[in-house]
Amino acid sequence: MNHKKKLVLVIAAVYVSVSLLFSFRTSRAMTEKATTVPGNHPNIAITSRWRGADAGRQLQMNAVLALRNQSELRELKHELQKPGSANYHKWLSTAEFMRRFGPTQSQMDNVVTWLGASGFTVRETSIGTRSVRFSGSVADVAHVFSTRIVSNDTAYANVSDPQVPASLSGTIVAILGLSGPLRPGTRAIGDADVAAPEFRIDGTKHLSPQDFWTFYDEHTPTNAKNIGGTGPGDCIGLLESQSVDPRALKQFTKRFHLPPVNLTVTPTNPANEVPLATANEPYLDVDWAHAVAPNTPIVLYVTNDTAPSQFEALALAVYQNACGAISSSIHDFPMCPDFAQISAYADVEAQAVMQGQTYFHASGDFGSYFDCGQPTAMPGNTDVQPSIDESAASEDVTEVGGTQFDPSYDAKGRVTSTIGAGVEHVWNKWKNPTDPIPRPPQKGASTGGVSMVFPVPTWQDGIVPYGFPKGGVLTMRGAPDVSAVANTDEPGLWIVTTNAIQKQNGKGCGAPYCFTGEGGTSAGSPIWAGVSRLLAETLNTTRLGNINPRLYEMVAKGSAALVDVSEVGENCPYSQCDRFPGYQVGPGYDLGTGLGSPDINTLLADF
Repeated sequence: MNHKKKLVLVIAAVYVSVSLLFSFRTSRAMTEKATTVPGNHPNIAITSRWRGADAGRQLQMNAVLALRNQSELRELKHELQKPGSANYHKWLSTAEFMRRFGPTQSQMDNVVTWLGASGFTVRETSIGTRSVRFSGSVADVAHVFSTRIVSNDTAYANVSDPQVPASLSGTIVAILGLSGPLRPGTRAIGDADVAAPEFRIDGTKHLSPQDFWTFYDEHTPTNAKNIGGTGPGDCIGLLESQSVDPRALKQFTKRFHLPPVNLTVTPTNPANEVPLATANEPYLDVDWAHAVAPNTPIVLYVTNDTAPSQFEALALAVYQNACGAISSSIHDFPMCPDFAQISAYADVEAQAVMQGQTYFHASGDFGSYFDCGQPTAMPGNTDVQPSIDESAASEDVTEVGGTQFDPSYDAKGRVTSTIGAGVEHVWNKWKNPTDPIPRPPQKGASTGGVSMVFPVPTWQDGIVPYGFPKGGVLTMRGAPDVSAVANTDEPGLWIVTTNAIQKQNGKGCGAPYCFTGEGGTSAGSPIWAGVSRLLAETLNTTRLGNINPRLYEMVAKGSAALVDVSEVGENCPYSQCDRFPGYQVGPGYDLGTGLGSPDINTLLADF
């Protein structure tokens, strides 16, 4: 045999050996299933409408890696917020947080290698957001993760927890995208019913920024001698699913004599187009964060990936660590977070406050029956039961509920009344029992209740919410923490929007940009983010971290900084407390308005 033939045979043998080895590794990667990612499937009622999903359908997924050293993390997080501690307010940089608590590069590499060897396409990795974005078919998902994917007319879902190799046990906290809507998107949890558009404004009773400053006792923030928020070294991060038209914002600032909005748009996927708003939510958020703290720049973190998720916007805002305050009024719908995904949210929320960021989230507009329901293993329709938004129920989030009130006006339509005891009510547009009674959840009341996931935080220890049975105390996290104006019509907030958006509601305004009333708990979250920037500037800082412990402490000591919503009410759906149990609202802490609404100047003085 000549040398050339020998060389060919050697090469062929090596090729076969490598091929067999690769085949063995691939086979092993796809078949070694020794553990699960616990709690990583939605608890839905599988009916005859749910059938096996199309095997060829491509799913866009995100493997979120877990944090390390959780015990040390919890201890340090407590010390960072404890006055007198050696670590008090010594906020971590993103790099320091990741070094101490983030996944290792080796862990990231192991996940990427396994996913690639299993036949998935890894699209992007980011150790900063602890994410591995990958795609694959329903058939691949079913085979690799050993879970069945089913679908109905609106959504798809995995029916059991995904399985992964034992070597990855504890490395992956959640896999996003195994369930989701067939038409991906996010939903405003506080986008209240839109009032009829009124372009002229004169004679229509909604709050202008100036009215808000009067009612909530804020010195005019556009006056140079007053606090107008932190400056260019800080920002308010707003989590959105769409962006805004800057020309519309100019109309808002011009009409209400505000400085221009210093706005930056940061998409979660820079390669994709950033969609413009088709609903009022982004305009409400920008308008009112700016109205409260006009000196503070605003960054929109827009979730615009192929399968958009609020989680990705939050993770990016925390990873970039540019903004001292973050506000969200959106959530993923119709497939809501499962236990594993809720844990992934809690990890990011913990990182935010350890970096000194303050995270606000709208409690929701669904009364005591949040539209996600409980993430339980209970059979049946899990959305028709008392529930809250568990993705924002960790102790590291300030949850904002909603109020309504009927202010006094002068002859020119300017608000003259100010916040005080007995002025505000819990927001519930279902004042009178509804007949016929629709199936909840439906928007129209401030969401609040008790978490079934998170234990009661230390600063809620011993609290007996108004209306609780005698002697009853919170044993799990109660929500919301604070509140602010929510009802669209009593009194509602002026926002700018577009004629195209208004036409969705039957008619436009006769101009490219329209002024209309808006509300919902979506209003309170950016408002409180703005208030936090006034607080930060007062304290000559940009970082406050978790403000909940201090707020509860202030109220316990009798501070008037938070005005109790003491008027008796309830947040039961459709005012049907006998049929759909909710929570009573009244003097003291309650599960509709929390500690109450801000008297801003008193809050700045007492905080």
